Amino acid sequence: MPSLEIAVAQPPSKIIWTLRAQTPLHGNTPWNKGMKHSPETLQLIRERTRLAMQNPKVKMKLVNLGHAQSNETRVKIGLGVRIAKAA
Repeated sequence: MPSLEIAVAQPPSKIIWTLRAQTPLHGNTPWNKGMKHSPETLQLIRERTRLAMQNPKVKMKLVNLGHAQSNETRVKIGLGVRIAKAA
């Protein structure tokens, strides 16, 4: 379901159409779930990634991705991981 902020910015007809399109598909497994890429596709992905990483703009975008967590958050994450491993 679309969030309220998105819904307010769209015309009513678009909201109705979106809800009609999403509701019957909600919870269904995607047709391509679990499918592996062919070796040719994997090679193409590697080549294009290598080319993209030579672009300084793309490299800086990936370097600046994410943020550092506070010590409190790190403790919470560590606790969750330990609980998940114990279960």
